[in-house]
Amino acid sequence: MSNRRWILQVILACSAVPASFVFSGWGEVQDGETGSAVQKRWCQAYYRSVVADFSARDQMPQAAAGAVDAWGRKAATYPKVVVPAQVSFESESWPTDPIYWQRLRISSAAEHFALSPSYRCKGVSYAHHHIPEEGLNCSNYVAWVYNWAGIAKFLGDVGDQGSNLINNFHFQKILNWSELEMGDIIYLRKSDTSPDHTPTHAAIFIARDLVSDSMEERGGVTSHDPTKIKPTFQSRFEYGVRIINGEVQDGETGSAVQKRWCQAYFRSVLADFSARDQMPQDSAGKDDWGLKAATYPTVVVPAQVSFESESWPNDPIFWKRLRISSAAQHFEGVNYAHDHIPADGLDCSNYVAWVYNWAGIAKFLGDVEHQGKMLINDKKVQAQNISNWSELEMGDIIYLRDSNTPSNHTPKHAAIFIARDLVSDSMQELGGVTSHDPTKIKPTFQSRFEYGVRIIK
Repeated sequence: MSNRRWILQVILACSAVPASFVFSGWGEVQDGETGSAVQKRWCQAYYRSVVADFSARDQMPQAAAGAVDAWGRKAATYPKVVVPAQVSFESESWPTDPIYWQRLRISSAAEHFALSPSYRCKGVSYAHHHIPEEGLNCSNYVAWVYNWAGIAKFLGDVGDQGSNLINNFHFQKILNWSELEMGDIIYLRKSDTSPDHTPTHAAIFIARDLVSDSMEERGGVTSHDPTKIKPTFQSRFEYGVRIINGEVQDGETGSAVQKRWCQAYFRSVLADFSARDQMPQDSAGKDDWGLKAATYPTVVVPAQVSFESESWPNDPIFWKRLRISSAAQHFEGVNYAHDHIPADGLDCSNYVAWVYNWAGIAKFLGDVEHQGKMLINDKKVQAQNISNWSELEMGDIIYLRDSNTPSNHTPKHAAIFIARDLVSDSMQELGGVTSHDPTKIKPTFQSRFEYGVRIIK
């Protein structure tokens, strides 16, 4: 299962790329009606905190040793998550709202299993089992997400799961669709006209226009708009269950409006990731490094970002930088190899090129020694040379010299800069694509920094 950071999905329209390079536009991150610069760092801090241990949890065994029932291997019990007192971005920290943090974690964990890039796994299929490796039905998917996220562990088929949570675990019952909050579990009867009120379907509520569930007719786990399915989820709603009970704070942890604004940005940035994962990775051509990458559609930057009925003006520079950061981490787990596409493996410079192409920002080639200078000198890209590590911004490409020959200034490694303490790259010694703290690798990335390239400016 892919390590997905900062995730929610809707589908945006895309248009074809007319040339091999796409110019991404000029400007600075705005500080005004699109959200302050501090607010944007705060937003990233929350998502980074919420998904910080997703990679580690993906490495844990899904099944409990030797435990089997009629539905196959039983799920392992995952460690309870510890809600941090603060969320941080580089040197800044803010108090955590524990209710919002846990709800955002359930939403992100649900999407972690809904967005399953086909290069690494085929998504969680629909089956009557307890663990994703074997497939999940609706109620086992709900139980899996809460267990894997470290919030709660429970079982039960869809008919009695909800009543068991209310009667035996004493979680809150929600009677009205309008009262649902992110992370609530919803139970639906068979149809809107059925006299039988026994639940036949369970899902995780994210927003009025987004739920995450496992449905046989959709092939397994997906996230989708429940108003687009007829009869609608709202018309079939029997009741909901709130496991994460409490009020979202409105103060020093960030206002309630600010929290919806933050979700709006990430939903918008990641809206077409599923659609792009369904597109062919390779074109018809080949070279010495294997199949050439397909040219992905140029992304259309929206004028606004929205959450349910609220909308805010979009900051296009921040939006595109956030998109590159999110796309970079979407491909964690790809093997290291000297090829052009994730299905075959990626080395450092091909990984950088792939992320920018797949995200619809720019397409370029070039080996690590020449890629950066080619981008700077190409008039179509008009990339900016960044000479100081301290000037780097999210989404910049960094080029490092060889640590063993510091007098040789030829770049030997390329990576995508996310923050002072986070980069995304493909390294042979780390097994392929990972996101990691560049200060923890010796000699540090900063000490080997040759120059950076800014495409989004």
